[in-house]
Parts: sequence; structure tokens; C-alpha cells
Amino acid sequence: MFSIYVRHYHYHGTIGAPKDDYLKDDDGNVLMFKTIEEANAHAHRVQPGANYRLQVFEYAPPLLQVVQWHSDP
Repeated sequence: MFSIYVRHYHYHGTIGAPKDDYLKDDDGNVLMFKTIEEANAHAHRVQPGANYRLQVFEYAPPLLQVVQWHSDP
């Protein structure tokens, strides 16, 4: 199983900045994909494009990274 990890780039000390976390659905569940190809295709669809406008105190757009899901034993 694969998931997508989102890294945010805000200046240190920014109040209310989103935390780095896994991409989740509207119910707060981590999005899971059976194959790396499915995860890559989804990440490509939702990755900010060239027209992305930085938010206040953000120094780079968020980065989406496909990772293999490791459940706790």
C-alpha cells in the first residue's frame, strides 16, 4: 500500500501553519493506494502547478511525496 505525504514550507514560527502530514480525504482518513502508479497519478493531479500563489509566510509550494505505507505491527 502507498500513501502521499505532504510537506509544507512556511517560515519558522509561523502561527497556524499546516503541519506536514499524510494526504487525507474529507473524513480525515489517510488516502491509500494499492499501487505506486495510482499514488503517483493522484499526486500529479493534486500537486500545485505553475500558477500556484504562495500563502502568507509560505516560501515554497507544498511538496507531495509518494511513500510506502507501513502499518504498526
